[in-house]
Amino acid sequence: MKNKSLFSIVKASLMSNKGLSAMFCFFVLISYLLIFLAVGIIVPLGVNIETRINNHIINREIIIDISHHVSEEECQRRLDEIGNIPEVIDIYEQPYHVSVNDVSGNIKGEYELGFIHRHYDITMVSGRAFDEDEKNVALVPAVIKDYDEAEGIIREIDGTALIGKTIRLRDMTENIRDYQVVGAYDTTDPIFNGKEILVSLSQLADYKKELTEEFPERYQGGWTYIVVTDSPRNTEDVYNQTTKITNSFRPRLNIDAETFNIAFILILASTVFFVLLTVFGFYMFLKGNVSTRTNELALYRAMGFNSKNLFKIIAGEHIVLTLLSIILGAGAFYCITYFVVNPYLMSFLGGTYMEMTIDSNPLFGLAVAVVYIVITLSVTVTAVKRSEKIDLTVLLRE
Repeated sequence: MKNKSLFSIVKASLMSNKGLSAMFCFFVLISYLLIFLAVGIIVPLGVNIETRINNHIINREIIIDISHHVSEEECQRRLDEIGNIPEVIDIYEQPYHVSVNDVSGNIKGEYELGFIHRHYDITMVSGRAFDEDEKNVALVPAVIKDYDEAEGIIREIDGTALIGKTIRLRDMTENIRDYQVVGAYDTTDPIFNGKEILVSLSQLADYKKELTEEFPERYQGGWTYIVVTDSPRNTEDVYNQTTKITNSFRPRLNIDAETFNIAFILILASTVFFVLLTVFGFYMFLKGNVSTRTNELALYRAMGFNSKNLFKIIAGEHIVLTLLSIILGAGAFYCITYFVVNPYLMSFLGGTYMEMTIDSNPLFGLAVAVVYIVITLSVTVTAVKRSEKIDLTVLLRE
C-alpha cells in the first residue's frame, strides 16, 4: 500500500468518525494536561523541600562548647580530634552577635551584627555579597521593619535603597564604626530573624576580641565553635561522636521538616497513583475505541489489506489524534500555568521561604507524549493481531 493511499484512508476514516475522534482528542487533552500539571507542581515542591529544608546548612552544623577552664592545648587537641572525623569538612569559631543601633539616621531601631555561615549560599536581592575577610562592609535585609521608638511606629524600609550608603553603628561599648552597605539579602530563610546587619566573620572576630578584653567577666566563658558536616544524613552520627569529646548540641531550623517530608511523601504517592490511573484510563479508552471497529477491520480485510496495512491505518489515525491532542494540551498547560496556577502560587507562597512556581520542563512533556504514543502502538498491535484470529466471514456477519 502506497503512503499516498494510506494518507487518504486515514483522512477518510477520521472524517467519517468525527464524534469518536473528538471524544478521543478531548480525553487525551485532559489527561495529558492533568498529568503535566500534577508533575509540574510536585517537582518544584520536592526540590524546595530537599534543598531548602532537608539540606539546609543548619542541618549540617553542630555547636561545640569548650570551657575556659580547659587549657589552649587541650582545646586544640579536641578540635583536632573532631576535625579528624571523616564527615567533618570545616570547624570555625562562632562569633558573637553584637547589638547595635544606627546613629547616622538611616534606620532607627535596634539591630544586631550577624554573619554568613560558611558553606551557606546567601540569596541576594540586590548588590553583592562580601568575602569573610572583607572589612567595613555590610549587608542589610531587603525589607527592613524599622521600629521608631520615639514615635512608637514601625516603618517598612526598602533595604536596597541603602546600598552605597554608609551606616554608622554604635555598639554596647559606645564605640561607633562605619560600614558601607554593599548589598541587600533575602530574609525569608528562617536562619535570619530580619534584624541582622551582616558583616564579615573577620569583623566579628575583631569585635569578639575587643569585647572579651573589655568585659572579661561576661565574655570569657570559653570557646564556641561551629562544626560543619558533609551531609545532613551524617550530622547525627558526627554529633554522637562530638558529645564524647566535648559539650555539643545541634541547632534546629525553625521549620518542622518532618511534617513537610511526610506531607510530600503523601502528595507524591497520590500524584504517582493519579498519573498511573490516568495513563491506565487512556489505555482502556484507546482499547475500547479500537475494539469497536470490528466491522471496519473486516471491510479492510475484504478489500485485500493485510495486518501490516491495518496496523498502519489504525496506528496512523490514532497517532495523529494523540499528537494533535498533546499539542493542544501543552498549549493549554502553558496558558493555565501562566494565567492561573503561577499567579495563585505566588499569591499563596510568594515572599516566603517556600516560594515556588510550576515546573514547565518540556522534556517531561515530551516523555509523556512518547508514553502515549507507545501505548497507542501497543494497543493497535494487539487489536490487529486479535483480528487475525477471527474468521473473515464472522467479521463481515458482525
